[in-house]
Amino acid sequence: MPNWILICIKSLFQLEFAWNHDTVNSLTRSGIVWHGKDCQLSSLKPKVGSTQIAWVDKQNKGMLKLIKLIERQDDNVRKFWEREDEKVFSCWTSGKDYPKFVIIADDRLLKRFQSAYGLPYFTAEQLRDQAANTFYLKQKDPHAIQALLGHTSLSTTHIYLDQTINRVLNDANMHEFMQRLGASIIWAVKGDESLRRYGFSKGDVDRKLLFPVTDQSSLEGEDLALCDKWINQSVTKIIIDANRISHAIRQRLYYQLNWERLHNNNPDRFFKVHMGRIIFNQALCRVLEESKFGKLFQRISKEISKEIAK
Repeated sequence: MPNWILICIKSLFQLEFAWNHDTVNSLTRSGIVWHGKDCQLSSLKPKVGSTQIAWVDKQNKGMLKLIKLIERQDDNVRKFWEREDEKVFSCWTSGKDYPKFVIIADDRLLKRFQSAYGLPYFTAEQLRDQAANTFYLKQKDPHAIQALLGHTSLSTTHIYLDQTINRVLNDANMHEFMQRLGASIIWAVKGDESLRRYGFSKGDVDRKLLFPVTDQSSLEGEDLALCDKWINQSVTKIIIDANRISHAIRQRLYYQLNWERLHNNNPDRFFKVHMGRIIFNQALCRVLEESKFGKLFQRISKEISKEIAK
């Protein structure tokens, strides 16, 4: 079997079972046990010396076919070739005292595979993280994640959740928020036709993310913008997070581009409604720049500037 096919199967194992790279490499023929049409896989997790178990039921026909393919590969290697140990994911290698089958460092082969099929770059460990992310979104149970990942301690699982899964989810939420906010601002400034030019659709627009620019003041409605709530009642708490910082930066850019148009269209409304919002937004940005969030503010500001420049 070509080595790149073995690499593909190993990748699918990591996505299916959330095993790390070393655990997949440790799988031997004795760790593949059939129970009727179902299959049980057992492999050693070398770092902690524990065994991880995965079940593949008869409904997962594609994975069962791959397991049988590995078994046939193992039979052929056992019969016709030499290899260093009993690992089923041993790859063919040439050279002095070769050819024979060994466990190889397959990073280079994985990169070649990604390049050949136009795939984005990913590492073997990221495949495991992806499987764990998907499982956690379905189960929301840290104990189930602990069992899936083979952690001996629940505290290790909590650290993993904080450092890996929750970070990925936060990044995804930030990306989705910025997508909607960017589309909303472009729509407010340039209208429907500009959305397609910047790769957005009308469904990306969320008017609630913008400071209202209609003839009616938001103070007369129920859904008040943050600045209107604060201006109306200064004890209103302002929660600072990455989304709020991004929002403040985008609103500052919005008014920098549109204050003159808003003033000319309706001077009376501009001074009664928009001027307070502009002052509030400028003050909030100034506070953020000089606070402990300053570096985050600068980073997000640069990212938004690059995004708009495109």
